[in-house]
Amino acid sequence: METPHHERVAADSSAPEGTLIFLHGIFGRGQNWRAFAKQLVGRRPDWAAELVDLRAHGESADLGPPDTVEAASDDLEALAQRLGPGPVVPVGHSFGGKVALCWLARAGRCFPAVWVIDAPPGPTDRTGPAWRVLRVLRGTPGPFAKRADAVAAMEAAGLSSAVAKWLAGNLVRGDAGLVWGIDPDRHERLLTAYTELDLWPALSGASADRIDVVKAEDSDTISEETANRLAATPGVALHRLSGDHLLHVTNPEGLLELFAAQLPAPR
Repeated sequence: METPHHERVAADSSAPEGTLIFLHGIFGRGQNWRAFAKQLVGRRPDWAAELVDLRAHGESADLGPPDTVEAASDDLEALAQRLGPGPVVPVGHSFGGKVALCWLARAGRCFPAVWVIDAPPGPTDRTGPAWRVLRVLRGTPGPFAKRADAVAAMEAAGLSSAVAKWLAGNLVRGDAGLVWGIDPDRHERLLTAYTELDLWPALSGASADRIDVVKAEDSDTISEETANRLAATPGVALHRLSGDHLLHVTNPEGLLELFAAQLPAPR
């Protein structure tokens, strides 16, 4: 089985015994977490990090259908087996958080921990920011002469400057200029799978020593009702951090301190 593209990050002169598998959100790629991962393994050199491009994203765009959360989780199990012995801990943000929970439900392995960053385990509707981004991408297909033109087109379509600049990291060089390295149809299938999948059962009797869920306090991605249910779920530790949905950008120090304190030793 093919494995998704991944980039290893480890502290200099370290001998890590375990691997953190970082899983980005929809429209993202592993490199979005590079700066955070470098700082984290610097504080916790007992762990290395693998920054994964999930299927249909980044350098894993050639991983073909099915475009489902389950298939994405199976990709990770294939990657973990290729990495060899040693504990692995999924660290999933947003869409990647649900992939992490799906991996937990399907893998048949025991994880020392699973981290879910600002992602609800249950079904959601199709009115969130990711769906608006998808509509904007469909309406601004390019090609563009330069990156700034793509950013300007997305801002004109209603996206914030920060989101437009982040999405511009997905531009690739085509015959006529810069085009999106994103297939909107595949991403819509992945988003649909994300919104429909109910992974609350994965939290009950899960084969993980602990499940850490981080709620961004300035984001409504995890509702208060969901947060209260998570806090009452045995085996789940709910953490609240100030910052918006992109916590590794808006509150990296708070997230680093939380990981450094709560991440168990590899075993």
